[in-house]
Amino acid sequence: MLLSKSWASSEEVETMKKIILTGGTSGGKTTILERLKKRFNRNAVFVRETATLLLEGGYPKPGDLLPWSQDWHLLFEDAVFYLQRSLEDASSLVARHQNCDLIICDRGLLDVAGHLPGGRAQFCCRYDTTEEESLSRYDVVIHLVSFAMFDPTGYSAVAETRWGNSHLSSLEYAHCTERATLDAWSNHKRRYIVGGQGNIDRKTAEVIEIIERAIA
Repeated sequence: MLLSKSWASSEEVETMKKIILTGGTSGGKTTILERLKKRFNRNAVFVRETATLLLEGGYPKPGDLLPWSQDWHLLFEDAVFYLQRSLEDASSLVARHQNCDLIICDRGLLDVAGHLPGGRAQFCCRYDTTEEESLSRYDVVIHLVSFAMFDPTGYSAVAETRWGNSHLSSLEYAHCTERATLDAWSNHKRRYIVGGQGNIDRKTAEVIEIIERAIA
């Protein structure tokens, strides 16, 4: 069965805003998203982070049943990509049904490119897409700078909880993915970078201001 890449009507594309929060691990996304849910209440549909859904749902991860390998990593990113795309499209259906004009996603498709050794080029080839197509799915991209960039100790505690004692929890990997994620979204015309050194209240306020300007 053939599925179209986009079912949304032209009217929905014009009125519905899709905004993503991205960035390295431990950038404050979880806390800020909880505050956004309270701020926008029923006026927005929220899409959870796909990687977290997979890991919480039983997807095998390094340290439990097997060591990390490039083969495992590519399979995991494949699962993230296809589930992410499906979740976003299903959430658009929910938003339309509930008359919401705002979708807020915990990461977006091009985050996968930030975890592939070949970056955007490998992403486009592997998933038979273009960078432009992936960028066009989102109206605003908000990059939250990871604590790994200025608070290594705090970052390590969070990373080890998720990935255990593997290179995925290392500070070196965090710095690498932070730079790669910045690069992955670098061509989006409405990409905002929210620094990591301010307190979480200030960071949240800046994110809310960006979103409110986008939907005004």
